[in-house]
Amino acid sequence: MTTRRGRRIAEVAKLTGLPSTTVRYYEEIGLIPPPARSDSGYRLFDDRAVERLLFIARAKTFGCSLEEIGELTEAWDADAPGPATERLRIAVERKIAKLEVKLAETSAFLVDLRGALATLTGDGRGGGAGDV
Repeated sequence: MTTRRGRRIAEVAKLTGLPSTTVRYYEEIGLIPPPARSDSGYRLFDDRAVERLLFIARAKTFGCSLEEIGELTEAWDADAPGPATERLRIAVERKIAKLEVKLAETSAFLVDLRGALATLTGDGRGGGAGDV
């Protein structure tokens, strides 16, 4: 349920694909800031929190650890350059480099799979089952 002040946890869970328990856990460990509360004590998440949870879910999909996600969300929150920002910039650059390697490996594997499919469907250029 959405209120004027924010979304309740069940709606946030549905929007993000994360279980409510996970959303609470991410709040507990500081990956998301504590949300506002309704008069009844329900958590009320704003759009920024939902965006952040979607980012966290994507980061998990790409194999980021919670520690790495913590660094990335710190970088997200960084307002001004400084020593911590420099450390975070380096961490983000490292993660980008790792993802670029993974993307290249995934692309190469996709080419291999398409070749195998072409062979299996008779669209390939020769080769037998052992060439897959």
